[in-house]
Amino acid sequence: MLSLLKRPAAISDHRAALHAEIADRDAAKSAVADSRELVERLSAVIQASHDATRLAAKAAVEAREARQRWVRDGCVANARELQLLDDAAAATARASENAALNGKAASRELASAESAARSRQFSLEASEKGISTAIGLILASEALPLLERFERIAVEYRAVRSEIIALMHMIDPEYGDKSAASLPGAQVVSDALTRAKIKNFDAERANHRASDRLEGTNYEEKWFAALTAPWRARAAQLRADPDSEI
Repeated sequence: MLSLLKRPAAISDHRAALHAEIADRDAAKSAVADSRELVERLSAVIQASHDATRLAAKAAVEAREARQRWVRDGCVANARELQLLDDAAAATARASENAALNGKAASRELASAESAARSRQFSLEASEKGISTAIGLILASEALPLLERFERIAVEYRAVRSEIIALMHMIDPEYGDKSAASLPGAQVVSDALTRAKIKNFDAERANHRASDRLEGTNYEEKWFAALTAPWRARAAQLRADPDSEI
């Protein structure tokens, strides 16, 4: 059974760790949100610079085409249109220059901002893992009575199995003692050992899954979901309230 030396740290220690991880997670969430907003603002400035460049190019083309029409018309008609387009082209050019300066400055900061956002996201993920670790330790600590019962049953099982093996040595003709040699008797004992054999848990699940495929059921899924449901509920409770009790 679990000795005092093997026992995990007190639940209070795990709760304190959970509180700390939740606080770190909340701070990391805020930092990630701030970093993402900064990246979005910088990206918007850069995009505005690109948009302004396209608008300036379009305005310049429109002004050039208007000038060509004015010349074709003998420099008489379309003068008003040309003036308006020239003015628009000049205005968009100035706006494009200013936007380009802004975009250039934003571009210099974007890589750093993206790196900071990734770093803060990594910290957030680490905090989430820390929360899960602390919750898992609390669950394991709360399950100590179950674990101790499991170990007691294992000790009892091994002791009874030793008695059964000793019986088998008495009546199985393959062994040395012939005073009670009996193939039918040995078969009875062997059958009991087979029925009581503890299989690998994954093998048990595989057997259930094989039956489900043959029978068109989902017993294995429901069976294991029912086993894990109390632990999932308790984990969710602790995540919402680290001080909650069973």
